[in-house]
Amino acid sequence: MTSWLTTLRNIYQTKELRTRLLNTFLYVIIFRIGTFIVLPGLDPTRIRATSSAFLQLLDTLLNSSSLRTSSIFSLGIAPYISASIITQITSLTIPYFQRLKKEGPAGRNQLNQITRYFTLAIAPLQCSGYIAYLVNSQAGSGLVMIPKFYFIPLSILILTTGTIFCVWLADRISAKGLGSGSSILITASIVSGLPGALYIEYDNTSILFFILELIILLAIIAITITFMQGVRKIPLQYASQMAAPQASYRGARQYIPIGLNTAGVMPIIFAQTLTAMPLIGAKWLAKRSSRAAAVAAILQNQYSWQYNLILGTLIFMGSFFYAAIFVNANEMSDELKRSNGFIPGIKTGRNTAEYIDSILSKITFPGSIFLVLVALTPVFAFKVVHTTEKMSRFFGGTSLLITIGVILDIGQRIQSHLFSSYYSSMLQDSHPTLTNDK
Repeated sequence: MTSWLTTLRNIYQTKELRTRLLNTFLYVIIFRIGTFIVLPGLDPTRIRATSSAFLQLLDTLLNSSSLRTSSIFSLGIAPYISASIITQITSLTIPYFQRLKKEGPAGRNQLNQITRYFTLAIAPLQCSGYIAYLVNSQAGSGLVMIPKFYFIPLSILILTTGTIFCVWLADRISAKGLGSGSSILITASIVSGLPGALYIEYDNTSILFFILELIILLAIIAITITFMQGVRKIPLQYASQMAAPQASYRGARQYIPIGLNTAGVMPIIFAQTLTAMPLIGAKWLAKRSSRAAAVAAILQNQYSWQYNLILGTLIFMGSFFYAAIFVNANEMSDELKRSNGFIPGIKTGRNTAEYIDSILSKITFPGSIFLVLVALTPVFAFKVVHTTEKMSRFFGGTSLLITIGVILDIGQRIQSHLFSSYYSSMLQDSHPTLTNDK
């Protein structure tokens, strides 16, 4: 308890860290306020009543809580995530994007700008699909209070603008706040549903069963944290160490860390996005084709074995795909060669790249299996443990992984800022003339 109070006091006393935390809270509050502003032209009293299973599924797939409330931030940064996936795929297949990826910070900045252009193109399409569902679905009858030829283009414009504003908020959090802005906004949407889910669960179960569920949830969280922090360390050695073995070599890491979960939550988001795309198309064609209606019925039921088989297969494949994106063995090998580093017992160049790639493949396999299990845990919680549907979302899937990942990332950033402030104060105490040079 004392250490927690000491950490909080140190955070408050560190001006830059305090400012970044306040900025993060401010931007998140602005985002959450936007999720309560209903689209103009809709009847607010009917919105909750018209929430359908399809919108609930899309809320789960897009890690949102605003589709069912039809707010101006209904899609959030979902189009930006889709655009990011497209950019990552093109960076592997198109030579122009491959060159940008290799150009360092300047190339990454240009790729980020291209991702924003993709977002601007994708957002109106996703908004159009969402608005068309609201207008034409049986659940949405009587929801729109103004003529449709006014409501449709106005809503598409507002939702697209809302998405761009959410992307801007995410950029502000990344630049002026603490952590990855897009991840924090997604986490804010996820966590906002936790109090309501806990209340409904407590109201529908006995106190003993509720406590047991919380214990199981804490155990899953502990296992997931261990999994996300698991690292395989490939030892390194540098030529300067061999030339002067008595001196400690500083400035270079003595190992290459390859995480058990290298790709993070991206394989699950990738799989859910690929699953949602044919679902939306099948819903459009359901009235014209019996096969499309059957496909929509399967993909809409997230508890069916067919849906979970497809989702699990895509997550397994996506884990290897994103591991290849995030860990480029050839680039690592070239970087080691330029810095006179090598893996003991492995020749530099191609052999090093092949060795790193083999380690990556071996460690990605169990990591991908664990990701599949985490993604399917909510189904197990709902079907076997018989939790409520809202509560089951927090037992696994993207909700759990994103929330834990963001909390761990923020904790590491806070620790880094505290260490930086501590060493800066030590340097100023040791050399007081440095603060008076001006």
